[in-house]
Amino acid sequence: MKRKFTISHKFGLLAGSMMLLFMVGTAAMLYIQVTLNMEDAMQDRLEADLLLGYELMDQQYRGPWNIEDDQLYKGNRLVDSSMVEHIAELTDGDATLFMENVRVATTIEIDGERAIGTTAPEEVAQTVLGDGEPFFGSTVVEGEPFQTAYQPIENNNGEVIGMWFVGQSQQGIVSAILDNFFWLLVTYVGVIVVVLPCIIS
Repeated sequence: MKRKFTISHKFGLLAGSMMLLFMVGTAAMLYIQVTLNMEDAMQDRLEADLLLGYELMDQQYRGPWNIEDDQLYKGNRLVDSSMVEHIAELTDGDATLFMENVRVATTIEIDGERAIGTTAPEEVAQTVLGDGEPFFGSTVVEGEPFQTAYQPIENNNGEVIGMWFVGQSQQGIVSAILDNFFWLLVTYVGVIVVVLPCIIS
């Protein structure tokens, strides 16, 4: 026997469908807003981390930046990856020192090995090394999307001889956004499961 739907049932189903559409639309809008807010917050944090890391290195390793015998020095200290590891731990991200456009100290890895000898994207090199300006934004770092912050490194003569970088993998940002969105959807589905039977009963 076919079940006959009364007007109240039809009205309930219509109301439930409209509620579902409204909640899905609201969830999508919230997802977009959360994504934008998290990216903005991450970029603000990276700019602060960039300044903090540079100041920490300046205090710990006295003297000017310079290139001698095709190697980057901070005062008398030959630059190596140990100089950036502590800063990467503090900022919960990655950090790199470049001699000109070449990584000479980094926490970035490729196949489990430090990415020493690799280079920054062309648009970054042009802005930081060519124009002497900081670079902030999304770039691809060794095949992986990152939120990044770069600033020039200058010697005593004011010549740009390298770059200082901090960054955060966008995979971590996306994971946090998706996690928040998942629990938002779970909440909405729970509301629908509880409310819809009351509407159509």
